[in-house]
Amino acid sequence: RAAYMQEILGMHENRTSLNRVLMDEGRAFVFFTVITMNACYRPEERSTWPTVQRLKDLIEENGISSGRRVHDIVQRLGETGYIHFFSAPTDKRVTLLEPTEKMLAHDQKALIAYYRPLDVMFPDPGYPEPLQRDLAFQRVARQIGFSLIKYSYEFIRANAPVAHFLPREAGFMILTKLM
Repeated sequence: RAAYMQEILGMHENRTSLNRVLMDEGRAFVFFTVITMNACYRPEERSTWPTVQRLKDLIEENGISSGRRVHDIVQRLGETGYIHFFSAPTDKRVTLLEPTEKMLAHDQKALIAYYRPLDVMFPDPGYPEPLQRDLAFQRVARQIGFSLIKYSYEFIRANAPVAHFLPREAGFMILTKLM
């Protein structure tokens, strides 16, 4: 627990601008869904394209946020340098979303926060890939994570205190501080 707390607080404590972008459930889900969508993106397969509409559909399907709010969050992530917009290679009418290095670097810190406690509990063989910011590991972890979005949201909703705090501004930090 101490390892997790140290990593999470190190990522978010006293980082007002970052926390404004991430610190409620809708924003956090949009942020990480963009990363997972991109990890699963295959240009030759249109159903995998990381579009704003697909993102809206995923977030709305799980009851996390409205499509209008998703659009606003995506625009803000673009303005703050977390998302790059580009045209689909085979259909210039379609705009795709791509995480920037800034977004991926934050995601690597999140992976460290999630895997550090496991590394403390199970140092042999340990978890060197996420702790050393291995890009191949990050991509595979996020490809797998994409298939678990629905279940993570169900898990959150099944836990009453988490479900109460998480949708609120800085709810995640409040929960972390309470821990």
